[in-house]
Amino acid sequence: MIARSHVHRTLDLHVQQSRAVVVLAPSGFGKTVAVGQWAAAQRQQQPGSVGWLTVTEQAADFPELIRGIMTALRHAAGDGDDAQVRRALATAFELPSLGLVFTALSTIQMPGRVTVVLDDFQKAIGVTQSAEFVEFIEHGPPWLRLVLITTEAPETLLTRLRVHGQVAVVTAGELAFTAEDVLSAACHVHQQDLAAGDAERIAYSTGGWPAAVRLALLDGETPSALDDLDLSEYIRAAVLGRLRPELAEFVLAATVCTRVDERLAAVLSGRVDAAGLLAECATSGLFIERFGSGEDAIYQWHSMFAHGCGEVLRQSDPARWSALNLLAARELRDRYPLDAVEHAVRGADGRLAAETITDHWLELLLEARSVALESVCIAVADAFGETADIAMVRSCCREVAGDRLGAQLHFERAQALTHGHVESRRVRLIADVSRILISDDHSTMAGAVDAVSEALTDRTLVADRVYACALFLVGWAETRLRRDVGHSMRLLESAAQECRALGLAAVADRATESLAFAYVHAGQFGRAQRSLSLAEVPWLSH
Repeated sequence: MIARSHVHRTLDLHVQQSRAVVVLAPSGFGKTVAVGQWAAAQRQQQPGSVGWLTVTEQAADFPELIRGIMTALRHAAGDGDDAQVRRALATAFELPSLGLVFTALSTIQMPGRVTVVLDDFQKAIGVTQSAEFVEFIEHGPPWLRLVLITTEAPETLLTRLRVHGQVAVVTAGELAFTAEDVLSAACHVHQQDLAAGDAERIAYSTGGWPAAVRLALLDGETPSALDDLDLSEYIRAAVLGRLRPELAEFVLAATVCTRVDERLAAVLSGRVDAAGLLAECATSGLFIERFGSGEDAIYQWHSMFAHGCGEVLRQSDPARWSALNLLAARELRDRYPLDAVEHAVRGADGRLAAETITDHWLELLLEARSVALESVCIAVADAFGETADIAMVRSCCREVAGDRLGAQLHFERAQALTHGHVESRRVRLIADVSRILISDDHSTMAGAVDAVSEALTDRTLVADRVYACALFLVGWAETRLRRDVGHSMRLLESAAQECRALGLAAVADRATESLAFAYVHAGQFGRAQRSLSLAEVPWLSH
């Protein structure tokens, strides 16, 4: 791994002078590696000085992002030796409102500056439009610094706070390889004899793009210009063409998914030795990183390399490309449904894509992943045409986003799509669940609750995860309807148990929290307190 000393010095300077640092560059510029090296050095110098959060789509709203930052701070404090700080952060984490959390943070006496790195921040880029987030940057605890690693520019932060020196930016130009870096990289791929002039030409022709530099070094030749660099052809000739045939075929199959484990790689490649081949790719530095060890190891291909391999396969064998994407979709549909839908779209199987959504949409919605869910719904509708069930799911996503008019319009669109057609029982169930979520009318909600309750008695109609989530939703709705508090409590108790048994921890927590409200309504305050204690995260963090 190449030491990016000049990047580290830049980060040191910016963290001293600014409240936040944005590390902004396209994929393949080694952002995470460079910042990770810097963070490791900081931790070694001062344990507890750096926390790390890899952002997911769930952090697209400000309260969830703050929860993640608080978790990273607590992990960082765990590396230090200040027990008082650890207790203070634990107390702040449990507070019921963001205002109280911020007040508590400002009173904590840290022994030194603490930096929280937010990797993949582009997944939460919308939060920068929030006045609360901008205020948090400007007026947060004086000891806190944020480093935001992103492929997408947070315009609000850059246009306002950068002017006042509150935010600094590390650009692709600063991350680009210099000729000296190219020489260091050459030593890592056993080209110690690379001439300084050749290193300068590689740095110039690739624009210093680390990923393209790596490709050029593996090829042993200098590409003429970055704009003319056909990465797909380059990968085919310079990388795959130089592997032994069985390894090259394995790589083409395994790179259909950017993130793979041993099981998925075996399914895609059809090879029993997939684990060994993955390990060989990792140890040979073939654009792949390994996280974890043993059977639990996860491998992530470099996005540029995976995309280039995908293009090679799609151009050379379109049928195999589609078939492998469908294999990936079927394998991932219960573990990573959003990824599965993407692969089903690539494989041109509209039915598989729609079924994956209808099997998992409710859990995704209740796990606060509505933005990503709506995105795949749009992709499916664009690829295969809109259907009633997809329109209804979008209606619920709009409701969760606070767009009441949009929710109603999508639901009316779904009803128009079913008009004149025989409505399947599954579509009817999705419609009734949607009515529970989007309706304010007591009689409409009551009718929908009764219809869903009846449908849940037919387990051939409802998959286990849908059943558990729908059970929670019916219990939650009954607490709003206030028809039978005892019945709603029993529903929520059952929902919490079902969800926890299926690994749906976030939905189980919501069920226990709703159950606590039902207990309070019934005057059973002790049971309410015990119910809240079962939740894995603070109850007002949702």
